[in-house]
Amino acid sequence: MLIQKAFQYELRPNGATRRAFSRFAGAKRFVWNAALKQSKYLGYANNCAIVPQWKIEKPWLMEIHSQVLQQGLKDLDKAFKNFFEKTSVTPCAKEERKVFRLLPVSSRIQDRGRT
Repeated sequence: MLIQKAFQYELRPNGATRRAFSRFAGAKRFVWNAALKQSKYLGYANNCAIVPQWKIEKPWLMEIHSQVLQQGLKDLDKAFKNFFEKTSVTPCAKEERKVFRLLPVSSRIQDRGRT
């Protein structure tokens, strides 16, 4: 039997870490908006193929981890899937916010017969 547990943490980053988080959020927002501006939605895999071109056009994207950019595209893909399944509205452009979402590393705790 698998037991899944979740923990919530409040981060108090210093100035350098706060700036890094802000750059990550800005890059993710840029990728979301750039993929959304295309004439038609290409899907996650095709958008990932365009990311190197965006990195050439916008050199500041080279400083950002590729996982951050990929997560932005995955979130957009999920938003479009929800839209096509009629469980959500059309994805729209993202604006600057002061909220940053960190994706946890999936960790599973296996119950070894203890109750």
